[in-house]
Amino acid sequence: MRLRNTKRGFTLVELIVVIAILGVLAAIVVPTTIHFVTESQIEAAESDCATVLRILETNIAREAMSDHPSEDGLYYLNGGAVASILNAYMGGDPEEETYVSIVVAGDNTYTLSVTSPVQKDGVYVSTQKVYTPQNRMRVEPCVVVFRNGTWA
Repeated sequence: MRLRNTKRGFTLVELIVVIAILGVLAAIVVPTTIHFVTESQIEAAESDCATVLRILETNIAREAMSDHPSEDGLYYLNGGAVASILNAYMGGDPEEETYVSIVVAGDNTYTLSVTSPVQKDGVYVSTQKVYTPQNRMRVEPCVVVFRNGTWA
């Protein structure tokens, strides 16, 4: 009596069909997943910008109202002051290359802008607010950027 070889493997056709099915599934899943990753990055950037703006708004008002050692009794809002506030009070780190800028208008107001390097529809995610400083504050135009884990 002869022993029969009972080992059977997959045929080439069966393997090609399985690979084709996996390729179709990957083609459906990957673009959807990439979309969700992009959306989450945009939402995180918007949240970071709003948080930075809120931290600055709160602490600038508090610093301007407190007593300062300057000879003229004024609080000077400049790049150094903005960087020190953000380094002291920013809980999580924003995206690298996040910018904070202060633009002073001629009518005694200034615009505080926070811009993230993340883009939404080809435009950088950003938040801004216009303020009128109190009489104890002098505002200087500046730009502060988050790089290497610190604001400078």
